[in-house]
Amino acid sequence: MHREGFLLINDYQTLKIEKLYQMFTDEYKDNFAKYHEAIKELEEIIDNIKDKNVSKIFNLLYLNVVSAFDCLVCDIILTYVCSSEDKFIKYVNCIADNKLKECLSCIDTTNPAECFSYGRFQQKTFDSIMHSSYCRAQELERITKQLFGKEMKFQNTDIIELFYHRHLLAHRNGYKKDGSNLHKTESDVKKAIITMNSFVEELETIIS
Repeated sequence: MHREGFLLINDYQTLKIEKLYQMFTDEYKDNFAKYHEAIKELEEIIDNIKDKNVSKIFNLLYLNVVSAFDCLVCDIILTYVCSSEDKFIKYVNCIADNKLKECLSCIDTTNPAECFSYGRFQQKTFDSIMHSSYCRAQELERITKQLFGKEMKFQNTDIIELFYHRHLLAHRNGYKKDGSNLHKTESDVKKAIITMNSFVEELETIIS
């Protein structure tokens, strides 16, 4: 077991795992750069679609716009928790689920004998962050307030429709409960990008 900052890495883990830890220690500007690059790639795809009447393609593009935001929030949280041990502990105590909080309470982080257990706990926390979805307005408001001390409004905004339609496209194949189906257009996708970019811009201002 060795340390990368306060992070503990099992020496038997592969180099890929160490590169994963390195990825987690990006700066916030890198997180936002990845988001904008993903959106740019989507816009290039839109420009090169010859048949603008294929709704399935635009459904997928719409889904990817929201996924880019979801990934951005995940990356921001990973960057936050990997920036210092105090922030890692704060995330677990303020945001993480109760199971992770209980696990942490059972580990003496100052005891070298429990180094391996703490390293496994860190990995479990990263897995939990990466497996979570951040397309929930109330959760986003809690994250920005608890971690960054700033309030950002997501509930009762245009982003709610994006999250709802993302859910339908990802988990219901676009079908609503009344049996009708979503048929996104080029205009819908471009509007989604504009809406999402405005929230990303505000989020970047809060974090910077």
